[in-house]
Amino acid sequence: MTWPDAADLTETELEARLFPTEHVPITVRRPPPDCRYIYDELRRYRNVNLTLIELRLEYKGKHPDGYQYTQFCEYYHRWRGHLDYCMSLALCVHASDSLKPEVATGALRP
Repeated sequence: MTWPDAADLTETELEARLFPTEHVPITVRRPPPDCRYIYDELRRYRNVNLTLIELRLEYKGKHPDGYQYTQFCEYYHRWRGHLDYCMSLALCVHASDSLKPEVATGALRP
């Protein structure tokens, strides 16, 4: 756009030409990382210091439009936190099956 072209436009038209608003979807669908695979690989190769950086590079090789490193880690850590909760909940349920409270005193008995 040149100055003479800009002189012929109204302020609203000029603003629209200088600062176009593209309709970008708020949530862009990115392929989620396979958290179970990441978890298994980290456990399998913990002696060779496999990190999330290498696993993210593998993920980006398969999905070039996938998450960047920070969001990749956030996604995995949220999944991992859920896994810890489920495991501890399962342990609590398992423990509650073997220990029954006394009705009168509330003390645990086998």
